[in-house]
Amino acid sequence: MDSHARAKSALAANQRILKQLTRLSAEYLDLKQDVVQVEGLLTARSRDFNLFSYVEKKTGEAAIKSHVKSINPSKTTATGPYEESATDIKLEMITLKQLLDFMYHIESPTELVKIKNFSITKNKEKPEYLNATLQIVTYMAPKGEAAGSKAAR
Repeated sequence: MDSHARAKSALAANQRILKQLTRLSAEYLDLKQDVVQVEGLLTARSRDFNLFSYVEKKTGEAAIKSHVKSINPSKTTATGPYEESATDIKLEMITLKQLLDFMYHIESPTELVKIKNFSITKNKEKPEYLNATLQIVTYMAPKGEAAGSKAAR
């Protein structure tokens, strides 16, 4: 009886472990598929892609160049097999509609560009206008490496 109870308990524990492994395996496959998709986007993106230039171009498309106080590249940090490149932009005397239009233009899933952080304050002289600071980021292959070559190791 005692060995039967131990066997039954071990079987139940192994079934729980199998369920957990199955769930983790599915999660791993999803993450692996995401990495392949990101690598494909990095490979398809122009080799001379520069986040600073991209941000500057998008200010023109959103018609807010006159509201740009500064655009500064930030330090590049390693994030897994890729580097996170960031650019900070400060906007002054901008309307909410202009800010939202710019935010719409700047984010691009195909270029792997997103807004990581932002802060918005009312302009002190003219409260109907806003001042905003945005941190825009993208991922790049480390300098000297082709996209995906480090992840394939």
